[in-house]
Amino acid sequence: MKAIFLALSFLSGSIPFAYLLYRWFRGEDIRKKGSGNVGATNVLRSGGVGIGLAVAVLDISKAALPVYLALPQGREFAFACGLAAVLGHCFTPWLGFNGGKGVATYVGASLVSSPLSALAGLGAFLVGAVFSGMVSVGSLILVLAVPVASFFLYRSPGLSLLQALASLVVIYRHRGNIKRILQGRERKIWKGFM
Repeated sequence: MKAIFLALSFLSGSIPFAYLLYRWFRGEDIRKKGSGNVGATNVLRSGGVGIGLAVAVLDISKAALPVYLALPQGREFAFACGLAAVLGHCFTPWLGFNGGKGVATYVGASLVSSPLSALAGLGAFLVGAVFSGMVSVGSLILVLAVPVASFFLYRSPGLSLLQALASLVVIYRHRGNIKRILQGRERKIWKGFM
């Protein structure tokens, strides 16, 4: 039964909403726009606030729903389903196993499995993004903050470990951003909207 939950969570996470909505509303391939990333931030910058927010909500929901359904089986297993959804998003089979960076999906999984640590992570995101001027910096701080917050708030090493594994996936998907940050070439938040 748990294997079925995990498989369905991966499939839920693998739905490429950024690609589908951008194709539907703009008639173009989001992979050929902006950063080329199949995620909410690129859609927001390339397609506008409305479609970008829609993608963000859907990317959050595609992890939040399976985690919510798995929650009766325990917080740790619920986030294991969230990790499966993050993997599905980042390595979607529908787009040649090359999806988005997983931040919104990670947030959706965390909001349901550990809401207090998710709120701590979102607060850390805002501080990081505002002070650095970069969404990627805020995102990286978020995924570092959530497992640490969970360790102290929920006293669950298993949950923190699973969240840390999901964080490593998100960090891996941000490797290009990390390189540009170190080189001082990462795009600032306001650049995409001016």
